Amino acid sequence: MSVAYRSLLTTAWSLTTHLRRFWYVALLGGLLIGSGVGTATFQVLGADPTSSVARAITTPREYLGTLAMLWAQARATGTGATAALIAYAALLSTILIAVMLLAVHGVNVLILATERRSRRAAVDITLHRDAMRALVPTTILHCITKGITIAVLAGWLQLFIAVAQPTAPIAAPWAVAGFLAATAVLTIIEIVTAFALTSIVLDGRTPFAALRDGAALCTRYLRVVLEHSLLFTAAHVAAFLLWLVGSALLMLPFAFLVGIGSMLRIALIPRIAIPLGMLTLIGFLASIAVLAGIFLVAAWTLLYLRLTSPGAEPEPWLLRYARKN
Repeated sequence: MSVAYRSLLTTAWSLTTHLRRFWYVALLGGLLIGSGVGTATFQVLGADPTSSVARAITTPREYLGTLAMLWAQARATGTGATAALIAYAALLSTILIAVMLLAVHGVNVLILATERRSRRAAVDITLHRDAMRALVPTTILHCITKGITIAVLAGWLQLFIAVAQPTAPIAAPWAVAGFLAATAVLTIIEIVTAFALTSIVLDGRTPFAALRDGAALCTRYLRVVLEHSLLFTAAHVAAFLLWLVGSALLMLPFAFLVGIGSMLRIALIPRIAIPLGMLTLIGFLASIAVLAGIFLVAAWTLLYLRLTSPGAEPEPWLLRYARKN
């Protein structure tokens, strides 16, 4: 039987709205779960933080030069400046690691909450305890998959730099082929990562075993997972469009106030309206990010549960449609 797309998507949305007590963990956790095709495309286009790491690998001179300059300036200034620079680097590294661990923990919590809610079990504070048990293996998994992602992006950027030269023959076909290949590989990585995370959190698998399981599941039901990835991408794009339209509408009254203040030459009005507008925009963006993050985690978890549950073999919608016609 085919996977019920409407049921899966509506269930994922229902979970998103009912798991309000876990919205705070989704703000960071949603950053680690992608929609598949859409996320991979954004990464290849360079609209992803991972791309900056890939650029640093492919063109290290600029980044190393900046670090060397800062270090030289600190040493020339004195021992205090050197110590301050080291302390700043240590503090920044600690904050980044803490944020990453909170994000990983958030994804684990959301996976457990989705699974328990799907079988109508109690969703309580014990989720955090169970999620902590999977913190180390899921962190290792994220590091592995992000490392592979960065390597793929670095290879794509290196190819793009090579074919972008004016003297490079048939540059356009090579660039298109590289873009499609990188997008396909990163899409598979996104899907396998989502399945592997769920396997670790729910089934207690080790990172490498979970990757093998996720790859096997993706290979076995490739057309099914690609169809779902396109659906999740559509939901992701819809959330982005909602943010754009909603942001424009929210900013209209603040822009009106700023205009009135400028016309009347009352400086106090823009000074109040601009910060309030920025806070409103940030709050709206955060709410959209939370909802999209929970939705994607819930959708991938529900798909994993459907593909691994006993019963009739799931079929892609296109195959069922072809049989009917």
